[in-house]
Amino acid sequence: MRKTVLFIASSGRNVGKTSISIGLFNYFKERNKKVAFVKPVAQHYTEISGFKISRDVILLNKIYNYLDEGRLRFASPFVIESGFTKSYILGKAKSPKQQILRAFEKILEEFDVVIVEGTGHPGVGSCINLSNATVARMLNASTLLVLEGGIGNTIDNYNLAKSVFKSAAWSIDAVIINKVREDKYVEIDRTLKKFFRGEDLYYLGTIPFVQELSMPSLRLICDTIEGDILQREDLLKGKVSNLLMAINEPHIFLEEIEKSKEENLILTTGDREDILMAIYAIYNQMKTKIKALIVSSTPPHERIINLYKELPLPIIFTRNNIFKTASLISGITVKIDPYESEKIKTLQNLFDEFIEDSQLKRFVNLATREVERRSIKESVGKFFRFLRDIFRG
Repeated sequence: MRKTVLFIASSGRNVGKTSISIGLFNYFKERNKKVAFVKPVAQHYTEISGFKISRDVILLNKIYNYLDEGRLRFASPFVIESGFTKSYILGKAKSPKQQILRAFEKILEEFDVVIVEGTGHPGVGSCINLSNATVARMLNASTLLVLEGGIGNTIDNYNLAKSVFKSAAWSIDAVIINKVREDKYVEIDRTLKKFFRGEDLYYLGTIPFVQELSMPSLRLICDTIEGDILQREDLLKGKVSNLLMAINEPHIFLEEIEKSKEENLILTTGDREDILMAIYAIYNQMKTKIKALIVSSTPPHERIINLYKELPLPIIFTRNNIFKTASLISGITVKIDPYESEKIKTLQNLFDEFIEDSQLKRFVNLATREVERRSIKESVGKFFRFLRDIFRG
């Protein structure tokens, strides 16, 4: 059986492993390959049917529907839970390597292409002898490293990752540079291509930073601040790029809205009736610049709520104070939602447009090899029979 096994590593969290996995999955699916996405070692999970399943596996499965719910455990065979590392170091917990290998074999038997995603930076898991590099070697997977766009920092992170893989006697076979600023794109693309020509790997492409992908949705913001929707939940859609805190005098706040060139999420407190009345008064003239309103600390007076009912404006209330609310919003890490079809399509299009097809084909060819159809149990049995024959001889 010829199988393609790709391991996706990155220089750190939130660099874009899962985004690249979505693009790769779509690439193979469009070529009529049967594709699976797996996360052998996970940290964040949701419990499904009594099994702890990686959230990334759940995400990819909701997008591409490649496994039924009962078999998701094979795509997410091991989760590092709190306390496991300590137990492992003290000899109270066994290595999950065989558990991972058995699950991987079941996936490999069924699918043509397996996309294996690592966890965090390349060294994550080394405390239990399961770093990204160790897992890639264990699964005999060709490795693609995703790096965040820059020059000096990007090269430094590559060299750190390379040293981790070298210590595991495994190699990095390809790189993708992700989230490159538009104004620096040409310079970074040219410089890094020249640098990586001196490395023994495939340079698959340079993907630009797209602000839309890093903008939190109103739903995510509402959940993060533990908000209650006071009105127009039906309009709680889309994303926001700018948070505008209304804590000054109304005329100062109104000047800030006028100067703004984007849709704003406005944050104020329930006791600032002067601000709330000012927003109400100018809404029709400024509605293209006001996406939604968050009221914090204390709920607005009933007469204010009644006034706003005539406006097509979502209003969210949170009991957090205004500064905590602003901090929670600014600290949001934007993850991919399986129901954000436009965002997913954008990721797929970015992959198709900026990944060099000829380089990708060479990398895929490297990652494709003959796999003997034999279970781990049979392999272990064959090994022990081999030892027995040696000792008998």
